Amino acid sequence: MKVYLVARMEGVAGLIDGENWLPAEGRYHDAGRRLLTDEVNAAADGFFAAGATEVVVDDAHDPEGLDIERLDERCLLLHGLAPDDWPRRIDESCDALAFVGQYAKAGSTEAHLCHTGPQWRTLDLTVNGLSVGDLGLTVLAASALGVRTVFVSGDRAACREAEDLLAGVVTAEVKYGSQPTPGEEWDAASYRRLNANATHLSPSRACALIRERAQAALRGTEALSGDQGLRRLDPPYVRVERFRECNHQPSGVNRDEHPSDLLALLRIPARRRPDPGTEAGGRA
Repeated sequence: MKVYLVARMEGVAGLIDGENWLPAEGRYHDAGRRLLTDEVNAAADGFFAAGATEVVVDDAHDPEGLDIERLDERCLLLHGLAPDDWPRRIDESCDALAFVGQYAKAGSTEAHLCHTGPQWRTLDLTVNGLSVGDLGLTVLAASALGVRTVFVSGDRAACREAEDLLAGVVTAEVKYGSQPTPGEEWDAASYRRLNANATHLSPSRACALIRERAQAALRGTEALSGDQGLRRLDPPYVRVERFRECNHQPSGVNRDEHPSDLLALLRIPARRRPDPGTEAGGRA
């Protein structure tokens, strides 16, 4: 059984803020890489214990989130996007999709460092009226190929988002944010600061929980049926992205459509982007 594991950094226990932990020049970036790699190893150990024969880890943080010298030797590591970007490098050979270090979509409450896309300007993104973030976009792309999402670890809001999107998914909550409101009234810089507070499990306890839940998730795949682990949408496909004010750029809306191909829609680049100085440190 082949598991495709998407590794993101913001949802890792012990990772405190964006400025010091996410960018390569950040004071604690190396520590963040170690914490993420340990959580990925915990998930992989659970998957192998449940019968996985291959775990392919997609380093979905830019700059590099994973420390390959610490990575479980049984795993394969992917870095960099496929030429067409979506659905990353997921294909029909994958039996299951999983996420570690996942953050919630923009506007989430009880979230830590939540955002949608590589910057903090997005207020909300919908596909056919379904509000999604980077987790949801990846789930939709995988579902279009028939690949089930079985496991998500990250903050409380990310886990809740996964459970709302998918029947049958197993989650592991390793921290929770204190942000009580969506923050739509804030500009991008203020919203970024608003997301910075959270309560964390210790890294060792987080890894133990992830290992346990990942093992249970993969063992449970045999019982999944129908649309469990999948989120399918019917054509035509419409993506609408709303932006907040950022660096003197006004709020705005993008709308893109495709009559029949969801993946083709997701590959259309968004046209309205903020100044590079507001980047979150990770990519979608």
